Amino acid sequence: MVYFHAPVPMNNTIFFFPFQYVDVKIQQAEEDRSFRQPPSSNTLKSSAHLILNPTVDLAAEGSTSKTMKHWLYNDAAAHLFNVAFIPSTGHIRIKHTGKYFLYTRASVLFKASNDPPLIHSVHKKSASSALRELLRAVRINRWSSALRYDVQTSFLSGTFDLRENDEVYVSLNNIARLYFSERNYRSTNFGLFMI
Repeated sequence: MVYFHAPVPMNNTIFFFPFQYVDVKIQQAEEDRSFRQPPSSNTLKSSAHLILNPTVDLAAEGSTSKTMKHWLYNDAAAHLFNVAFIPSTGHIRIKHTGKYFLYTRASVLFKASNDPPLIHSVHKKSASSALRELLRAVRINRWSSALRYDVQTSFLSGTFDLRENDEVYVSLNNIARLYFSERNYRSTNFGLFMI
């Protein structure tokens, strides 16, 4: 068996290792490196995570029912993979038929006792069928005179079969009531992933 010494002595001692041991360590390092390489796009499943765009003036949107379309997809905390985002409508278009887990979270602000409930929903638009509501939540006003305001979070999630070219999107009955700042705009989001 052939031995060699380590290039850097430790504690004034030179260590000797058999070449076979070194070959195993090199092989393990190569396997670790290959494990870190991203798989090809053909093996990865579709996914998306969009966050609220903090630069948009939501108050200008008014208080009518709206599709949420002010999403960031190119932020460090957001991504799109094997799906398409349509900025003009706020829709995510499915590219691959399959079962998907959909989720959305919205932080909303109640500022007065007479603020109406907030309706948060997810819809599916399909060429083969009528528009369909997939998920819905209603947040009730809990504001009292002891509070300056009340911030609530609505979270929706579910698993659905989606086909190629189906589009999914989020709507609120009053987009101007979304609560966000430069620090917490990521708390309102919309995403999906193929199971």
